[in-house]
Formats: sequence, structure tokens, C-alpha cells
Amino acid sequence: MLSRLFHIIKEKLLSSSLAFESDDIFENLDESLMSDDVYSLYQSAKNGNESDIFKLGLKYYHGREVDRDCACAYEIFRLLQDIDADAEYYMGEICRLGLIDNGPDYQQACFHYAVAMEMGHSQGKDKLQLMAELTRDEFWLGILGNLK
Repeated sequence: MLSRLFHIIKEKLLSSSLAFESDDIFENLDESLMSDDVYSLYQSAKNGNESDIFKLGLKYYHGREVDRDCACAYEIFRLLQDIDADAEYYMGEICRLGLIDNGPDYQQACFHYAVAMEMGHSQGKDKLQLMAELTRDEFWLGILGNLK
């Protein structure tokens, strides 16, 4: 029942999302600025290695060995949407903290935390609870109420 509900939520919230392709994301990265280690990770990620896609996203999220670029990290994590709970969680963090665009997007953060929670992420439910209570969002509070 809950999985079906999350599917409906995802369809609603992602219906307006821009389509993206992994090639587009990787083409926008400047290889000339990468250290040998990051370049190796980049090549592996570009070839579809999910673990390395996540690691590359973390590099950009934290600004380790590359300039910090949370918009880029978000796009890289999106490649793992629906397959990696940690990537969903980090996308939630980026939205909650307003690290891209024009400030925090609590609704989108709740969505990513809910998906991470559904996938078994240990902190997804806690962050969803925090955001739902902070925003007093009846929809997300209702979702959490159904889990009890």
C-alpha cells in the first residue's frame, strides 16, 4: 500500500521535472580541472558504475578534490534516483538546505526523504518528520501518521 502511495507521489512531483540524460551531465563537467583520481572516478561513473556515480556526486557535494557544486551533485545523484537510498537522501539535503536555485525547497526535500525512507535509509524518516513538522505540511504529516 505504502509503495503504491510513494509511486503516486513520485509521479505527481516529478511530472514537471526536466528530462535528463547521463551524457548531458557528464559532458558539462570540465575534465581538465580534475585530478587523476577524480578523472578515474569520472570515467567509471560515465560508464555506468553506480558506486562511482555516487562517489562522484559526493565529491561535488562536499567539494573534495573539485570545486563544490551542489547543483552538479544533485544532477549526478539523480542518475541514481530510485536505486540508491543515499543518493535520494543527499538530494533531500540539497533541497532542504537550499544549496541550489533560490533557497530551500522543503516540498522537494520531503519527497526525497520519503523515497530514501521507503528504500530503507535510516535517517530518511527522521528528516521527513523534521521537515513535515517544521512546515506543518498536512500531506507529509499524514503520510507519517499512516506509518505508525
